[in-house]
Amino acid sequence: MTDHSPEVATVPAKAQRVLVLQGGGALGSYQAGAYQSLCHFDFEPEWVAGISIGAVNAAIIAGNEGQTRVKRLKEFWEMVSAPVPWKPIGKSDHSRELFNSTSAATCLPRSTASISALTTGEFFPVR
Repeated sequence: MTDHSPEVATVPAKAQRVLVLQGGGALGSYQAGAYQSLCHFDFEPEWVAGISIGAVNAAIIAGNEGQTRVKRLKEFWEMVSAPVPWKPIGKSDHSRELFNSTSAATCLPRSTASISALTTGEFFPVR
């Protein structure tokens, strides 16, 4: 029998740290939390890419200095995830329909404000 010692994992000399974020609504806030956890272990991506909501997170990460990325992600997700300031007034189907319709009607103005904040450089410096 031959004595085999375990092989040590190696990283190729030209390897790069890449962060790829997919789309999917609520997954975006999860990505922000996962990125925060990675930062606790000094994860510093050389490349960041994303699709849909992942692209928004990627833009915030890539557009900010390392020390402000998590803060900016948190600010963005707190803004776009803000709950509606009212509660359903009853438990009937009609009350629920009214609540859902009102929430949907206010969604566009709130989304527009979020997009405006992204494009004006509030969450990352416009270069």
